[in-house]
Amino acid sequence: MLGGLTGCTAQSSEINDFNKLGDLTKQLNFSPKCVSGFSNGFLFAVADIMENELLLGYENPQTAETINCYMKAAPEAVEPLPPNTQQRQEGDVLLSCYQFDYKFVPPDYEETEEDKAAVAAGSLQLAWGSSEVEEHIMQGIVWQEDDVQYQLSGMDLTLTADEMLDMAAQIVNSDNQEKILAN
Repeated sequence: MLGGLTGCTAQSSEINDFNKLGDLTKQLNFSPKCVSGFSNGFLFAVADIMENELLLGYENPQTAETINCYMKAAPEAVEPLPPNTQQRQEGDVLLSCYQFDYKFVPPDYEETEEDKAAVAAGSLQLAWGSSEVEEHIMQGIVWQEDDVQYQLSGMDLTLTADEMLDMAAQIVNSDNQEKILAN
């Protein structure tokens, strides 16, 4: 199933200035496309690298919603998508929009039959370790371009699939890759 960052580094390389992104991306073995903001009001807030994955965090100051864009060298095998994935072609790039339920549960939580069926169907992910049961809706877009895998995602967003696909298209169509690497 789709996943974000899988671990953390002992020393953070976090930055809050988009103009310093070039220095940060020099640590990567790939060249990502990045944008400082989106036409719907989400603006760059933070960037960090963990285990050779770049994380860009964006926030919409009007709604306080946050969305993350994870980037890594594209894997050999494509990860399976949840059911009911909506897709859009953007030039040569296929954008895939997904949504599924995400449930944080305590370590002693026992899966119900309904949980097991939803996990098997790909419509639910469980994460153990919280102090109480928390249920959320995860939305995201995944795509691969120029040997880089991108995942733009957030929880409990008010964005529609089309709005998220538009955000991904803005990254695909950005021409700032060379500018970032030059900084």
